[in-house]
Amino acid sequence: MEGLQITIKGWEDGERYERQVETTDRWVLHTADELTLVVNDEKSVTITQQPKAINATRMGVGACVWEGELFLAAYLVSLPTYRYMGARVVELGAGPGLAGILLAKMGAKGHVALWACFGSRAGIYLIGQMLGI
Repeated sequence: MEGLQITIKGWEDGERYERQVETTDRWVLHTADELTLVVNDEKSVTITQQPKAINATRMGVGACVWEGELFLAAYLVSLPTYRYMGARVVELGAGPGLAGILLAKMGAKGHVALWACFGSRAGIYLIGQMLGI
């Protein structure tokens, strides 16, 4: 994905790792505790993930970043940033909120953004932690 750099951090065989990801493989992305997306070498978004909480009895799909969210981020980055200046963002089915947080960093009114995580209180709590609220 042009203009995007993806770095993941996590634990593997009892050792902490940090590596850049070249392809958007769900099995790789969902093992990481943290995913950092750098846009055009200037803006970055770090998402805290909870990969062990994906199953239906826990947090569900809001626990980790999915490939579709990365593709959406790549598309949004490819457009002129003036399109987002002052825009209000409504992100439904936000997962961990990557697209909304990215748009806020690109000039959208992040403080009025709304995230809805398919009724997952744990997902909303995770996004709130990342936003510091």
